[in-house]
Amino acid sequence: MKVNIELVEGGKIPKKGHSTDVGLDCFVRKVEIINNEIYKYYLGFKIEIPEGFGGFLFPRSSIKNFDLTLTNSVGVIDPYFSDEVTCFFKVTDINLTEPFVYELNHKCCQLVILPLPSIELEEVVSISEKNTRSGYGSTGL
Repeated sequence: MKVNIELVEGGKIPKKGHSTDVGLDCFVRKVEIINNEIYKYYLGFKIEIPEGFGGFLFPRSSIKNFDLTLTNSVGVIDPYFSDEVTCFFKVTDINLTEPFVYELNHKCCQLVILPLPSIELEEVVSISEKNTRSGYGSTGL
């Protein structure tokens, strides 16, 4: 599947580290400090997500090495979104005097493009009795 991408000045095309990777690594083009805890990262591209698909920004697995979290857990890029793709990271340990910050050209997150089924919600009086699972961790640890 081909997906159109437009680079913003200084941007890089997201790329896979290995041909079998699910996500495309995104690179930092620009960093904006929102406050001591929140950093906005400009990823240097605009992308045309095809209808029937969604673009999703996930943290890279290396996030475990840093006191950071993607502020909205997963970023969602809808078809027809036309601005430069950005993401926000939050420093989780505000007591750090020098928190880790992604710098220019660092790989900071990964883009995954997934097909989305066309769904239509139908209201019913009661859902099926076969739906017996409830609560978080319903299958145990």
